[in-house]
Amino acid sequence: MLKKDPSEDGDLTGTINHITPSQDILGIPLTFVFSGENMKRFKAISVDGTLDHVAPARSRDLVNSAVKGYKVENLTLSDKAGLPVMLTRAVADLNVRALLSGDTISANLTVDLSSVQLTRDSQEGAGPVAKAISSALSDISRFRVNADITGTLEDYDIRLSSDLDRVLREAASKMFQQQAAQLKSELKDAIFAKVDGPLKQAKTSLGGFDVIGNELTNRVNLGSRLVKGVRVPF
Repeated sequence: MLKKDPSEDGDLTGTINHITPSQDILGIPLTFVFSGENMKRFKAISVDGTLDHVAPARSRDLVNSAVKGYKVENLTLSDKAGLPVMLTRAVADLNVRALLSGDTISANLTVDLSSVQLTRDSQEGAGPVAKAISSALSDISRFRVNADITGTLEDYDIRLSSDLDRVLREAASKMFQQQAAQLKSELKDAIFAKVDGPLKQAKTSLGGFDVIGNELTNRVNLGSRLVKGVRVPF
């Protein structure tokens, strides 16, 4: 049983079982479990695994690890001149599973990032697309990164994937919808501003027909009264 006294780095405790240089004789693999809380840069960590060399020709080492609440600060995601992006702040949860069979490795790493703050260096005269991307980045609060490692210790491949592109598309789509709604409103206001003057003038001009109409009505009524007052002598 291993235990670290509390300090600014937190509490870390662990257990290692079946420590021996001759597993083939003992017939039992080495196992270990560690856990820690209130660490300096993250909230908690857990590590467990098995080192199985009971049959040296078929050795099998397995490690599982999880880190919760790791604080990420000022990480450059892209240093391209056209789109410099920095992960200013985030909280990451990491999960790692690695298996080494002989000299063949198979590992998976997932990173869930929350409370994300992405920033893009502002540039004077930036075009509408760059501004749209900056606005979309500011709307992203979480995303996931996944890495798969396969091969041998001497020659291995790493495949990276992320849902950041999907999250970015959704944020960009939302932003473009807002821009479209704003443009629609501005166009409506501009059109009404253009036609408001002529409409008022037409209304004023049509008001003159009301005067003519009233005069015609009065004359018709007068004619009707005159007709009623005439008597025909037969």
